[in-house]
Amino acid sequence: MQYFYRLHLYYLFLITTLLLAPMGIVAQGGVGTLPSTSVNEVSLANCPHLLYIPLIPGTGTFRNVAPLSVNDPPDIEPANQPLYPLAPEVTRKLQNVPVITSTLVFSVATSLWENPSPDPSGLDLYGPHSVIVSDSEVNERGAINNIWIFDLESRQVQTSTSTIVNNISTEPTDVAIANDGTIIITDDVRRRIISAELDQDGNLVEINAFHTTFYGSIDPEGVDLFEGADGLYLVTADAVSNTIYTHHAGPNGFFDGPCSPGDDSVQQFDAGQLGFLQPGGVYAIADEVGTGVTYYLVGDPDRDHINVVYAKDGVAELVRKIDIGILDQYKKMAGIVVMANGQIVLVFRNVDNDSNPNENDGILAVIEPASQ
Repeated sequence: MQYFYRLHLYYLFLITTLLLAPMGIVAQGGVGTLPSTSVNEVSLANCPHLLYIPLIPGTGTFRNVAPLSVNDPPDIEPANQPLYPLAPEVTRKLQNVPVITSTLVFSVATSLWENPSPDPSGLDLYGPHSVIVSDSEVNERGAINNIWIFDLESRQVQTSTSTIVNNISTEPTDVAIANDGTIIITDDVRRRIISAELDQDGNLVEINAFHTTFYGSIDPEGVDLFEGADGLYLVTADAVSNTIYTHHAGPNGFFDGPCSPGDDSVQQFDAGQLGFLQPGGVYAIADEVGTGVTYYLVGDPDRDHINVVYAKDGVAELVRKIDIGILDQYKKMAGIVVMANGQIVLVFRNVDNDSNPNENDGILAVIEPASQ
């Protein structure tokens, strides 16, 4: 019976992916010289008639949410996805994308931390001069601590904790911080978006979560939160479907996905039509009037640049790339945040623990892009 249930979800994902595929290329301003794609609303017609319990508040606070018990859907292991060739028209337009240079401010080896991070994958700002870092592979080394607070001024780890201890996630792929300090976590093994907070003992505990598989996202990796003109938004990046999802809470006031009983409005765009695949890290900033959003994305096959996408009025356009300079010697750029002074913090996983559980070669770095 479990086999048939897994098979049902697998085919459901395939059908949903086909139905949600963008229908064409729309160029911003009618110019059409840069890679662009349409931003589409996730259709409720594509949601399955399956009951799941999602709860993450979207009204500015993530606290005091009564947890509900629900069985996780079975894991759906995506096949190893080859990087398919980009469309010739996309490849041609990539030549028109401006490239911004950058200089290295500093870099540190996360492998040298007291509790090492061999594969740092998640990143977000944590106060004015600190970042929070997550590692999705420490479990393969038999380690426990996989969340760190790192001070960018002293260049030292301030504290660390674990998502493994309370069975929140063995592989926290990315992290984002809400205004009240609640930690949002993507789990690309259990296909969930999780909200968690620290208990009195300094351990993370889960508040609630919702599953992403039911609306076609089977590999949620990047995550971020940003304030728009009409409230809080949740952004996720799916590395298998090459899709960026932007969630806005519906009338119930919770981030809970677009499928019933959730009522989020969720928009999506295809990163592949912008010239890059497998987006693994995302940082989003709304413009001052709140009508447009700038997304900073890292993904394949180009790991030497940060992709800067601007979305407005139903169109997402790759407006520039930021060259990471000498950091291109490292592999698997995974997490990204942009600080108020314009500097960019990055983490690199390098060799994946899947192939070598004993490797320990993670890197955190800060770059400063040239004036744009």
